[in-house]
Amino acid sequence: NPAAGGGVCGKRAPAPIDRLRQAGVKVDVVETRAAGQATDLVREAFAAGRRHFIAVGGDGTSYEIVNGIFSGPAAPASGGRPSLGMLPLGTGNSFLRDFTDQGAEYAIEAIIAGKLRPCDVIRCTHRGGALHFINIFSIGFVADVGA
Repeated sequence: NPAAGGGVCGKRAPAPIDRLRQAGVKVDVVETRAAGQATDLVREAFAAGRRHFIAVGGDGTSYEIVNGIFSGPAAPASGGRPSLGMLPLGTGNSFLRDFTDQGAEYAIEAIIAGKLRPCDVIRCTHRGGALHFINIFSIGFVADVGA
């Protein structure tokens, strides 16, 4: 998501992506151009059998990827469980801060080492469909302030 972090992500992303590749991590880069596009791209990739994703951006980018994984049609069973790595180059990055204060450096090392942690996914259904969350869900006053 090159727009994450006020556009800083697009400038900073190439170096850590190159570092992952140099360490042997196979990375295909797909840049988003609009809000919501990551959800659509991931939904298509997941249906095609992709299972490993890296959110390069902030919490909004990971939110869209999670929704792409969990909101699409059932994917082929042979692909295994999905994983989501995060390169925190966005503004808030609050989800990753729950695990470390070392930011992108920690994330790069964890991805290279193949470190995995299970994570709950919250599904909120409503009249228009469903939304999926991994770090925060707010309603009432907090949602009003955020809006």
